[in-house]
Amino acid sequence: MLSHCLLPLLSKTKPLFSTPFNFNHLLDSCSSLSQLKQVHALILTNGSHKSLLVSTKLIKKAVSLSGTVDYARKVFDVMPHRDVFLWNTLIRSYSHLGPSKEAISTYRNMHRSGLSPDAYTFTSVVTSCTVLSALREGKQVHCNLIKNGFDSDVYIQSSLVTMYAQNGEPSSSEQAFSDIVVRNVVTWTAMVAANVQNGYLIKGLNTFIEMITSGTKPNVITLLMHLMDMEKKQ
Repeated sequence: MLSHCLLPLLSKTKPLFSTPFNFNHLLDSCSSLSQLKQVHALILTNGSHKSLLVSTKLIKKAVSLSGTVDYARKVFDVMPHRDVFLWNTLIRSYSHLGPSKEAISTYRNMHRSGLSPDAYTFTSVVTSCTVLSALREGKQVHCNLIKNGFDSDVYIQSSLVTMYAQNGEPSSSEQAFSDIVVRNVVTWTAMVAANVQNGYLIKGLNTFIEMITSGTKPNVITLLMHLMDMEKKQ
């Protein structure tokens, strides 16, 4: 039921929300999940829940206000139409907030729906595989991203370097790193961390030196990994 404070406002402004676009401002003004649910009720009454723009905004706002994906998932499940961006919004939310296994499950459902994942999808799913130490699923995702032509994406490849390192497969990390044509600080940091994490301290140091030689400036995380490497050698 709409609260006493919001009901008069919605009654007066209902004519303003004859188009889905106008709901963006109202959704932005919500500061609690209870307020969002009230606006959601108006969206359903208005019929604007069929709009991908409105529903995507609603799902993102639900995640930010509740800190979980529960209510956002309920909104998603009743959506009559879903595009790649909407699927990515849910997958990314599971990847960031958990449970990570739901990110992988949602990714599979996206496949079954007939939509092709993009770079944002793969980055979130690989990250979830890393969190879960799900090597088998990670390898399956790796094969799929190659089939879809994303094997040259620097951020996806960096995620793969970390994923394989987390699962104790440094040789696979090194292969993923070698496949990257243009490397940035994220890529180099992932490889330094992969070596240090798996006990290859000399390789970690050499990778750090290669990074400096390439002209890439290390960030705080890279320097921390380097210091850890040096400390273990003492």
